[in-house]
Amino acid sequence: MLTDKNFLIISEQIKKMANKLLMRDKHFIPVERLKELRHNVLSLKELMGNTADRSGIEEALFEDHIKPILDAYQPIISPLASHYGDTFYRARKCIDKKPFANIKELYNPPIPSGRAFSSNSIPILYASSSMQTCLSELSPKIGDLINIVHFEYKKIIDGQFWFIGQLGLFHKSNEASRFLGDKSLVEKPHFFPKWALHSWVYKDSLMNEIFSKVSSQLDNYVLNRSLIEEISKKLPEKKRLDGVVFLSTKDSPGINFAIFGRAIDKLVPRAVNLVRVTDIDNYGFVATHLLNSTMPMNGSLKWPEFEFDLE
Repeated sequence: MLTDKNFLIISEQIKKMANKLLMRDKHFIPVERLKELRHNVLSLKELMGNTADRSGIEEALFEDHIKPILDAYQPIISPLASHYGDTFYRARKCIDKKPFANIKELYNPPIPSGRAFSSNSIPILYASSSMQTCLSELSPKIGDLINIVHFEYKKIIDGQFWFIGQLGLFHKSNEASRFLGDKSLVEKPHFFPKWALHSWVYKDSLMNEIFSKVSSQLDNYVLNRSLIEEISKKLPEKKRLDGVVFLSTKDSPGINFAIFGRAIDKLVPRAVNLVRVTDIDNYGFVATHLLNSTMPMNGSLKWPEFEFDLE
């Protein structure tokens, strides 16, 4: 018969065994070491900004200070969750105060670029979890005319998406992202010792910082390109990365999506809004006036000018 005392003894033995195994596991490197790597990454990034000749700095930064983090990093790869009509949003500023005439003009640019740029041959479409977030990402000004397209993502819901920064989000709020399909990926480490859990969460938060803030136009997002290549290698055989889901730095707690390649063709464009920015308050909220809304018909967007005033 298992008494309470015996149960406690066995539990302690299991914890000690788990600690020994984790200590030998490369995935649980000490947080102090991770802090050192972070310091080195930020220092080299600052050096890049103050040096005219940056040749070799990006490569050294990645190989010497980011690659060791990646070797111990367990990415959260998950399908998307069904949420609010399976919709996310993409915005684009109108050119010469004219709304776009074709839905393809609201898709991805012909030459891949931006934070999740990984290959010249793989197109990227950026979108956001809400209209407010996609507006904030444009850094709009009062008076701007903006088209916002609603994309239904139901047909890509079972894809392979790299979720960044989700562990920190979950362990601060005890709530998983509403777009994370497999929530067990952030909930499962509760039985880990605190030091191991801290390491796991710190790595994910650090990866989010590198992806969302450290890598930038200054290095032409070379660091993120290398990150995506390395994460893709961690996928099971014959699986490919369909996109990246990351936290917005301009509209917390908004979420951004970078959708890759063939997954873009499976998105279904629904309503397209035309709005004018009327105010941007002290807290970053973008107020808009809805001028009109339309549905794409064979790719075309019809905007009868007599129905609204663009001035």
